[in-house]
Amino acid sequence: MKSMFVYVVIVSILFGVSSVQAQTFDLSHTDQVKPNNVIVKSADFEGRKSLQVYLSEEKQAQILKGLGGNHATFALIPVTFQNGIIEVDIAGEVNGKGDQDARGFTGIAFRINNDVSKFEAIYLRMTNGRNAEPIPPSPRIDRAIQYISYPDWSFDRFRNEFPEQYEKGANIAPKKWIHLKIEVKGSVAKAYLNNELEPAITVSDLKMGAEAKGSVGLWVDDGSNGYFSNLQITSY
Repeated sequence: MKSMFVYVVIVSILFGVSSVQAQTFDLSHTDQVKPNNVIVKSADFEGRKSLQVYLSEEKQAQILKGLGGNHATFALIPVTFQNGIIEVDIAGEVNGKGDQDARGFTGIAFRINNDVSKFEAIYLRMTNGRNAEPIPPSPRIDRAIQYISYPDWSFDRFRNEFPEQYEKGANIAPKKWIHLKIEVKGSVAKAYLNNELEPAITVSDLKMGAEAKGSVGLWVDDGSNGYFSNLQITSY
């Protein structure tokens, strides 16, 4: 089996009171991850080696029969993450297997508990991005990045109860590599795109609470191919 990650760096700070642990993952091999309701393949996409992730045939069929989206559909990365930074290059596209509302859903799940019954996630709707062609109409153009908390807080519940608070517009497009950085501290998460100085979305009340922790997942949803490379997870 190939090495699960390229390196681990641990830096002790102030007499060992706290530490920073950074793990860099080589996302070119399927043996680095554990699929959960998804298919994972090695892929060359838009000039780089990556992991391609999309829904399993069974899960896709369930969604088409009315199950809805926002489920535990990801490739698990075997780490324990509570607070820190997750950075990854991602791309997404509609694959034609979903319904008419498929948008190239691709993102990162975090603090996934042991039985994958709870997690937080921030994901992108690639075809809703401001850089998409054609430019999406309103209100889709303001719904390109989304926070969810499974199982209680799906996108549609947030949209109905707190319109525009947990989804925002973003400078993204399908089939384009995008650098996503998620900073998590306590009950706050901030997501940055393509090294922009201001976060694309800020969530100040993560629904699982400040003490939640768990693994990280390469997340996709209905009718979408997600591509992932250059993953680094820094815990502190």
